[in-house]
Amino acid sequence: MMATKTTEAVHVADGATQGGRRRYYSAGKKLLILSEAEVPGKSVSLVAHEYGVNPSQLFR
Repeated sequence: MMATKTTEAVHVADGATQGGRRRYYSAGKKLLILSEAEVPGKSVSLVAHEYGVNPSQLFR
């Protein structure tokens, strides 16, 4: 998709999960994400995708 200088295009770019702006999570939110990723049978990649983070960040 080619970016144009319209309000709509800026709005779409703000909601992007890849290459978008930096996200800040509270300590409680981080613990929630990690606890979900540790559930037996739950995919770490799926949890990461649900929260818009890179799966490698959950392995640190």
